[in-house]
Amino acid sequence: YVTNSECIVDGCGKTLVHLDGLDDFNAVIEATKAINSYYFHMLNNPTYRSRSFWKNLAERFGAFISYGDLPYTTFDTASSHNIDHQNCVNDLLFALQPISNSVNRFVNKYYEHYYTKLSKLTIGPFVPRTFGIFPTIAINFNVISNYHWDSNDDPNGLCFLVALEDFEVCFPQLQILVKLKSGQIVAFSSYLLLHGNLPIIRGIRFSIDFHKNNDNDTIIKIQDLYNSQGHNPN
Repeated sequence: YVTNSECIVDGCGKTLVHLDGLDDFNAVIEATKAINSYYFHMLNNPTYRSRSFWKNLAERFGAFISYGDLPYTTFDTASSHNIDHQNCVNDLLFALQPISNSVNRFVNKYYEHYYTKLSKLTIGPFVPRTFGIFPTIAINFNVISNYHWDSNDDPNGLCFLVALEDFEVCFPQLQILVKLKSGQIVAFSSYLLLHGNLPIIRGIRFSIDFHKNNDNDTIIKIQDLYNSQGHNPN
């Protein structure tokens, strides 16, 4: 088990798994409240749910830069399916900025070269950098992750997973189980390491996954992991 701050490296000194804590626990609390409120608000208002939420229990916010020469705002950011939902989106993104800033500081402190690389991504003068070095976020609701490799992630980069509730991430290749507490962050190579979550027994679990895709589409996945107490939308 890995429960305290620790960095596990390979034979070349490169990070495999790095567990640590964020520097702003208030940001963790604010993000947890915001995601929880946003999710249940959509459950209570079906017309606010986007097509991607209905189909994949996921939404993306910010700007894409990988499908053309110019960046463009995502449909979920613009709330193009229901303009009345725009204020809800704005409130959510505003509430997520502090935790995004905290993760940015973590990356800059421990992985300065990687931070510099991501900060140089060109997304144009008219696209706000709401999430610092990450131009796009993806929010996944009620997702339980089976063991997998993220083949679309940057093979030379790291994934940064933030715990908003207590949960575990297992790395069978390394034969370790990382037990995260709320406010902790684990960095690991999601492209190289097989990883997954243990089954949810009880309670509500949130996590935020910051990573860079191999095609220069940088996203943040926020996983809203619930137990089986009827929280999934019909």
